[in-house]
Amino acid sequence: MYTEAKADAKSTIEAIEAIKQDVKMARDSIQKGLQMRQEAETAAQEAKTAAQEEAASAGKAAAGLAKEIKHKTPQQASIPLSYAAVAARGMLAASIHSPQNAKTPPAQTQREIIVNIRSPQTIENLRAKGPRHLKTHVEQAIAQSENELKNDHTG
Repeated sequence: MYTEAKADAKSTIEAIEAIKQDVKMARDSIQKGLQMRQEAETAAQEAKTAAQEEAASAGKAAAGLAKEIKHKTPQQASIPLSYAAVAARGMLAASIHSPQNAKTPPAQTQREIIVNIRSPQTIENLRAKGPRHLKTHVEQAIAQSENELKNDHTG
């Protein structure tokens, strides 16, 4: 009987040791999980803080740009918009300052003409010309159109 009791005690001790090992492993696993959770919370808080700082910085930059634009707009509002600027903004041509109502300055009047050229050969010829030659070509075309207008009104 003594050997049986000794064997039972030994197996009980081994079972207790196995349970202790399992408890220790469970404790280590829980501690590791808690540590990972704490690290994740810390990283999330740091990311949140960085995002808030970035948003505040972007807000300040946007406010600065808005102030800058607001200060520049009144000075530019007195400058009449060209047809090209109005067309680029998608506005109506009626919103353009009428040059007929304004007094023409004694200096040469500047004009802006928007031309839509679709002919590939014409586009190639215009691209081949240098800036001076192109300017001369445009001036000759304007003079020719003015002459045609004069002839149409007199004839």
